[in-house]
Amino acid sequence: MSISEFERMKPTQTYYIINQTIAKYETLLEKYNHNGQTLLMEDADAANATNARLLQSVLMDLKTIQSTFLTGN
Repeated sequence: MSISEFERMKPTQTYYIINQTIAKYETLLEKYNHNGQTLLMEDADAANATNARLLQSVLMDLKTIQSTFLTGN
């Protein structure tokens, strides 16, 4: 497959959905961050800490998927 053929057949909807999902999780994660640091108060925020870690994990996975997608592998 030539590069121009790949460009013509590139799944643009998939790329759009990946980007939209990354933006969604970045927005959700902003709730737990301020100036690049995670905001966690007391033990009562254990659920929030778990949510923040989960969001970070999902976001890292999505960015890995995005970079793999962009390389065409």
